[in-house]
This record gives sequence, C-alpha cells and structure tokens, in this order.
Amino acid sequence: MARLKLSDVLNWTSGSLTGYADTISGHTASDLIFTDIVTDSRQLVQGCLFVALRGSRFDGHAFVAEALSKGAAAVLTARGAAFPGKSVMVKPRIEVDDTLCALQAIAAGYRSQLKGTVIAISGSVGKTTTRELTAACLRSYINVHQTHGNLNNEIGLPQTLLKARPDDDAVILEMGMRAAGEISLLSKIAKPDVALLTQIGWSHIAYLGSREAIFKAKAEIIDGLKPGGWLIINADDPWLRKLAFQQQPPYYRLAAFSTVSEEPWPEAELWLYAGKIRQDARQITARASIFKRTERTRSDQQKTRPSGRFLDGAEAGTSFNQEQQCQTFGFCLPAAGLHLVRNLLAGLAIAVILGIDPQKAAARAADYQSVGNRQRVIYLDELTLMDDTYNAAPESMAAALETLAVMADGRHRLIAVLGGMLELGHFAQQAHQMVGEAVVQYGYSAVFCLGDLAGDIARRVNQLAPDIQTMQAADKETLQQELTAWLKPGDYVLIKGSRALEMETITAYLQEKGV
Repeated sequence: MARLKLSDVLNWTSGSLTGYADTISGHTASDLIFTDIVTDSRQLVQGCLFVALRGSRFDGHAFVAEALSKGAAAVLTARGAAFPGKSVMVKPRIEVDDTLCALQAIAAGYRSQLKGTVIAISGSVGKTTTRELTAACLRSYINVHQTHGNLNNEIGLPQTLLKARPDDDAVILEMGMRAAGEISLLSKIAKPDVALLTQIGWSHIAYLGSREAIFKAKAEIIDGLKPGGWLIINADDPWLRKLAFQQQPPYYRLAAFSTVSEEPWPEAELWLYAGKIRQDARQITARASIFKRTERTRSDQQKTRPSGRFLDGAEAGTSFNQEQQCQTFGFCLPAAGLHLVRNLLAGLAIAVILGIDPQKAAARAADYQSVGNRQRVIYLDELTLMDDTYNAAPESMAAALETLAVMADGRHRLIAVLGGMLELGHFAQQAHQMVGEAVVQYGYSAVFCLGDLAGDIARRVNQLAPDIQTMQAADKETLQQELTAWLKPGDYVLIKGSRALEMETITAYLQEKGV
C-alpha cells in the first residue's frame, strides 16, 4: 500500500497547494505522508489522500467535505471546482487541471519507487485466468500483488499499482481496453518489466473496426515496456507472431509458448511447449518442455534483465540439461480446457524469468480455482452445469463448448444455453454463426438461445444439423420454461452470454429448481 509524501504528490502532479494551515495541521509540505490514496469516500482511512474523480454518474467533489470529516489528511481536486465545505477548508488541498490524470501520474510516480518486477497482461480473452494462474505459480515463493476484480482500466490500474507494497517481488497488472490508445496509456503508467499477450480475438471489434485494429491496440502493451524487458506471446496466435518480429533491432527479450510446435523459434530466448495433453471431466494433464537459449553471457544478462531476477538453471534449482538447455516435466490442472494449458504456460514463462523452478511452479498451479463465473462447474442431483457467464466472445464461447464436451466424454447429452455477444458491430452475424458451427462440431444435442443476436447461432445450427434441437426466446422466463421441460437427468448444460444479459440468473433458476 502506497505511503506517499505530499511533496512527491505535488511534484508528480504539478499540483498547487492551497487551503493549507501549518499551525493547524502541524505538518509542512515536505513531511506530510499519506497512508493511502482513495477515490471512493466509502473506503476512506485515517490519513489518506482523497482524490475527487469526475465520472458520468458521479462527481467526487461532492464528497470532499465528507472525506475530510472522516479523516482524510488532504484532498486532491480540480482547479476552480466547487464543493461543499470549501469555505472552511483547513487541511491541505492539492489543485490540478485533471484529477484522473493526476491519479495516473501519482501511480506512475509510485511505480518508479517499486523494486519488484511489474508484469502486464492483456489480450482479447484469457487475461484474468492467466493472471490467476501466474499468481498461483509464484505466490508460494515470492510476495505477489495483483489486480483484483475488474480493476484493469484507466482508473483501476492506477489503484492497483498504489495498493502494491514496497516489499512485493512481483506486481501483476491486468490491462483491459475498449479503444485504441488505452493500453498504451496503461503501459506507460505501469512501465512493465514483462509484457504478456494471450490472444487476439473479436472483443470490442465494434469499436475498433477490424481484428487488425484490435491487434494494434493490444500491441500497445510494449509502449511502456522497459528497454531489455521481456515480451511473452502466445505463439499459436498468428497475429501475435507478427508482433514478435516487428521490431528491428529488438528492444525486448522474446519468450513464447505453444501447444502446437515443440520446435523453438531461434529468435526466442525462452520457449515453452505443452504436449501429450489429456483431459477428462475434472482435470487436464500434459507434459511441458521448456527451452532456454544461452548465447548471452552472464554480463549481458546483468545489463538487460528486467529486475536482476533472471537466473540460469543451476541458480534456479531446476534440472535443465546443460547441453540442450531443456527441462521437461508433467503437470496437472484441476479443470478441463485446452485454454488453461496455454494460460499456465504463460505463467510458467514468468516463473522462469523470475528465477523460480517451473516444475515447482506448475505444482503450485494445481491449487488454481476459477475466478467468478468463469467455467464454474456446479453438480446438481441430476444435472451438471457449467456457469461461464462472466462474459462472452466467439473464442471463449468455443472454448466453453469444447470444455463441456470433454467433460461429458460422449456419455451425456450436451445442452448449450447461450445469450448474444455484444460489441461485435457488423461482425455480429458472422461471429454468432461461428458459435453455431462450434455447437455442431462438439456434438451438442440442443441449443437454447436468448435474444435476437443469439438467433444467428440457432439458425446456423439448423443449417448444418437440423436434427439438433434449437430454440430462440426473447426473454428468460420463456427460455427457462422450455429448457426445464426439455432437460433430462444426466444432462451437461453450458450457460454463457454477454455480461449485460446476466445469464447467471438462469443458473440460479436451475439451482433453485434442482432440475
């Protein structure tokens, strides 16, 4: 948690100090230290700095007096802003041109004081799962701080950085975006030592217009990457392969992971491959091979490694063959899904960079638990539900359909309950048709669709496989009635759709009914 001097805040924000009475406060600008940086008046702590942010639905300036009365040591406000209690201001007030920009500047300044390795994770899908698996790999060996919930935007990322402790060895930051330029901003605030990209998909294509534009927006993660830092990419993604080789000469060190190719790229200093993948209803097993290039001398590594923590096999306590520089081992994850293997490989790449034995890190990942409604498996008396209702994109839809099919193992009927996918613009029809093709590919017996957009899923299924039961409903009540009438004991049911549709209420309905 940040403990910041008032003088540093003034310097980083170019703010003006007003309303400050030394005789009342007993402090000078040089020695006042804030216990925390807070933007929500409901989360105030004694001695904090309250930052008055303006949003579409609120204005933090309305809570300035409340913040001061509850123990805030000072407030940060926009120049000339009106707020209750201004006439009796006796505590420090920092005035800036823009309070959000000031919050970001404070976070960037605090980041410069952190000694741990800062890791930035982005991608169209898989960000949160990769973040959680990475944390699981690391936390038994080093102090880890990470993004919580969805605090991954222009407000949430600075807040996450400011919660990091000076003794944290690794700070894992998730970066989300809706438009071009947003990831660049976050990267420049975070100045990561390691940047990781999971996959380029369809999310937010309505705003960006093409997957090429999505790729360029995600590639902005390298804008703040420290010189000599690490870029980790999913080598199975054709868009990310472009990014791996676009800088000449390279200003970063390249690591890549794959479930397709065991042969390392010559350009990659670190290569991770998972093969012999086996999965069933409750777990997935695979064998990892980790290759590390050794052309660089020790002195070269000292000059360019991101935080002085990249160790060779001997120092890390691993069993690398010194001639081949390859380590192999088996691992197990407590859930099905090929995407989890890729997410774990990304986490293992970070473990290697931080000098942690990847085999030991993989063993810790066996404790991984899904976050929120992400492929949450619920066993009822007569049904098996997969609640994957946190959000939806074509890639995550296909992954969920495949995962449930693997779990059912051909012995149970598969039922998909799917809502529409939003923010796809004029690509919506094509994307929903792709999901319909996946329904057929993975052998589902029925698909129940909610909303107009999801109707394209049902229509595509009808075109390809008329024997599959399809149903489209405009409201949840109708869908739930049709669904419960059709279900049989032993069915496996996937429930998924865009966050705005709140598909989790269908899960709750089935749990209550105990169908």
